[in-house]
Amino acid sequence: MRLEAARCVRAVSAATAALCLLAALPGQAWAAARPDPYAFAEDAPTVAAAGEASGARQLKAGGRYRSALGPGAKGYYRISLDSASSAYVSATALPPPGTDGAYGDGVKVSLQTAEGFTCSYDATSFGSLVSPRPLVATAARLIGPAEGTCQEAGTYYAVVERKGSHPENWDLELQFATEPALRGKAPSAPPSDAAPSASAEPPAGPARTREGGTSFNDAPALENGAWRDRITSGTTLFYRVPVDWGQRLRIGAGIAPGSGGEGSEPGEGSRSEGSGSGSPTGQDSGGADPGEGSDTGSGDGPGDGPGSGSGSDADTDPAAGTGRAGGDYVSSALELALYNPVRATVARTDTSYDGQPKKTTLRPMAPVAYGNRFAAAREEMTSARFAGWYYLAVHLNDKVAGTFGDRPLALTLNIAVEGEAQDGPGYAGSPQPSGLFGTEDGPGARGGPADPAGDADDDPLLGPTAARAVAAGGFGTGALALAVLGLWTLLARRGAARAERRQRDASTRSGQAPPEPPSYPGR
Repeated sequence: MRLEAARCVRAVSAATAALCLLAALPGQAWAAARPDPYAFAEDAPTVAAAGEASGARQLKAGGRYRSALGPGAKGYYRISLDSASSAYVSATALPPPGTDGAYGDGVKVSLQTAEGFTCSYDATSFGSLVSPRPLVATAARLIGPAEGTCQEAGTYYAVVERKGSHPENWDLELQFATEPALRGKAPSAPPSDAAPSASAEPPAGPARTREGGTSFNDAPALENGAWRDRITSGTTLFYRVPVDWGQRLRIGAGIAPGSGGEGSEPGEGSRSEGSGSGSPTGQDSGGADPGEGSDTGSGDGPGDGPGSGSGSDADTDPAAGTGRAGGDYVSSALELALYNPVRATVARTDTSYDGQPKKTTLRPMAPVAYGNRFAAAREEMTSARFAGWYYLAVHLNDKVAGTFGDRPLALTLNIAVEGEAQDGPGYAGSPQPSGLFGTEDGPGARGGPADPAGDADDDPLLGPTAARAVAAGGFGTGALALAVLGLWTLLARRGAARAERRQRDASTRSGQAPPEPPSYPGR
């Protein structure tokens, strides 16, 4: 009995030592096992923002970069442009999760000449949905016969500005993309009847499971049909859909109480609150140059303040509270934002949530055509100027947890890609990043498998996110943990072996037969 107690004490001591050693590891080693709120591109180098143009670091065409900006800061980044390619610089700003924002907190991106002239700008902000989430803005330098400025080759600057009073630093992901000139004459603007005039809901059907990503970089692909997932309060899920030349995309979404399993999807009786692009959450909308459907413009005019837009919750109060029928609700609870291949806003909408199933639809895209960029008066068309991957970001307001409890909601997405794929305009070179304006990598590439095996649930104990996080923890953290556990086992076995030898010696001295050694797994 004493021997067993001694073994127990020594094993516990070894375990305690191992746990203490593991706990003493740097915070990054622990963090590596947890998923980041936003998955940056794996090869993205970190580039510091310069406070003025003279100190700006160079960004390469096709590159994605990590950076950061403090409150009220302005960061300069240098780019080199030729006289034939259009260029797009996007900034994805990442307010820290769990922090309070304000209506005007946001980010503005400008493209400027070396002389300081602004070619175009784009701005976005929290608006009425102050729940922290990725905020995306894209500025452009366009080449074309109707463009009178910024056509020369040379040095330009991407300028990213923090707007508002949010006190913490924001991480940034920057993407610098280029679009080559065409081999022949550019197509003219499509007729005005090519623009969508209705917001018909995509057809519903049996839903397949697809877990959303945390960013543009790990967004899984969706095909035509219905898809289900789970979404928790304060999180943003990313998905992507391939849309070819001549095709258009329609998206509907719904949330309902439940964990996302069978029977918990929003049903036919769900109420639809929002439809259209608008700017229900205060995202800026308008402008002409990049045609992104968010706040864009030419010159140095204002235009970077919050837009008004058409709200999807006009019949409710602007904050969580009590609705007309006396029940709780959260205004602007679910936001859908659609981005084109250069991460420019195509459409946006939101809906409230009162604990009952709710549905909403995005304004349908115009059929993708190169000439859409010339339809400056129809912002719903200008953003549909590229074939390629279109990205859907779905955010659930962090106030939902405080009103309805911190349980996942069932999320359903209905995807419809309509129209026959057509030949592209014929570029004279390759875009950067390569393949940006095409869908040749097929559904599922870079974003997870699209085959039925990829729709299965992950580890039932860890859950899908945790299981993927453990795999993402990498060899370094895993090997270190295994080494600590190995040390723990070794110390326990050595302690037990010493105790056995002492008992055997004592038995020998007293003339008793030594006991049989215990069996340990792996010995």
